Amino acid sequence: MIPLLTYGAPVWEEAAAKQKINKRILQRVQRLINIKIAKAYRTISFEASCVMAGVPPIGLVIEEKARRYMIKHNPECDLPLPVTEWPHPTQRRNGRVALSDDRAVELQNWPNPADEVKTTEDKGNEQ
Repeated sequence: MIPLLTYGAPVWEEAAAKQKINKRILQRVQRLINIKIAKAYRTISFEASCVMAGVPPIGLVIEEKARRYMIKHNPECDLPLPVTEWPHPTQRRNGRVALSDDRAVELQNWPNPADEVKTTEDKGNEQ
């Protein structure tokens, strides 16, 4: 039902945002659908019906579709970085994962167990 309500959303998204009556009409329709999905009482609010039905509010869906349309059809939009240029999670400074300088030095000096493993030929030469 959401695709039917959001058909052409990038075109009329601004009109729905400016006039509250348009948004209320869409919310009313979605609320009735959510009540049927969640098998809830008719006295439930719009927000609660969205939570109970597990459906995002229609206003958010419309904004998302309009934003995706603008990103896809806007030639001035920044292109995503290729995977090879993505920063490693430990090198991100503004994300959640950031190592302190002491920790980074400690990891660089950490012994590598692969260097210490002796092959069977080396073990035979020791005897």
